[in-house]
Amino acid sequence: MKGLEMCEEPRACYIGHLDDLYFNLIKNRSKTAELRIFDEKRRKYKTNDLWIFNNRACEGETITVIIKKIKIYSSFEDAIIDDDKNCLLPNVETVDEAVEIYNSFPGYKEKSETEGVVRFDFILIGEK
Repeated sequence: MKGLEMCEEPRACYIGHLDDLYFNLIKNRSKTAELRIFDEKRRKYKTNDLWIFNNRACEGETITVIIKKIKIYSSFEDAIIDDDKNCLLPNVETVDEAVEIYNSFPGYKEKSETEGVVRFDFILIGEK
C-alpha cells in the first residue's frame, strides 16, 4: 500500500465494522464520509489516522481509509444538512430518510443527544 509510505508523522490506526451495504459504498468510492457518535473512543481520532473497516457480511474483507477532515455536530440532522448528504448516504433521497437511518442504529438517537455527532471525511487507500 504505497499511500502509507507518504505519511509524514506517526498516526493511529482504528478498527471499525460496517454492514455490507455501507462497506461496499465506501469500497466503490460512493461514500466518502462517516457519521458516528462523538463518544470517548471517537474523541481520540485525528486527521491522517487510519481506519480499517471490516465487512460484517464477509469475514476477512477489509478496506482502509485515511481520515482527512473531522467536524463535530450537535445532531445527525445538523451534520447531514451542513454538507453533501450524498457523501454520507448516496443511496438515500432525503435528509429525513438519512436521519432515520442513523437513528435506527441501537442507542444512536439517545447518545447523539447527549454526546453529539462527529463527521469523518476520508479517502480510501486500500482494500483486502
